[in-house]
Amino acid sequence: MVNESRSGPWRERKSRSAVRWVATLSLGLVWGCASPEPSRLEAGAAAARPCGRVIRARPADGWVVLECVVVPPTGTVVPLMRGTRPVGHIQITGRRTGEFVIAEILNGEARAGDWIGPP
Repeated sequence: MVNESRSGPWRERKSRSAVRWVATLSLGLVWGCASPEPSRLEAGAAAARPCGRVIRARPADGWVVLECVVVPPTGTVVPLMRGTRPVGHIQITGRRTGEFVIAEILNGEARAGDWIGPP
């Protein structure tokens, strides 16, 4: 005896839907990885991606604390950004704990919430 509640048109639609989803995902992965070089626009967008943000600023003392996704090397000078505009430069010091880094303010104005891009 066949249980007819487990077969039927709804089962076929469900399997076709799954096949379409897998095919779309595969096509998207292949298409995204197939481009040989990023365009200038993509390269600029990648350079503007934040790699760290200021979580505490002490402008009177001349330092900030950064929380970084990618910790820049010690001694690196990086621009400090607020929104899309540069507001100063900081230099990464050797004082760090995990993803938290202290940086010296070289010029400009630093506030909590500002961010740094990749060096």
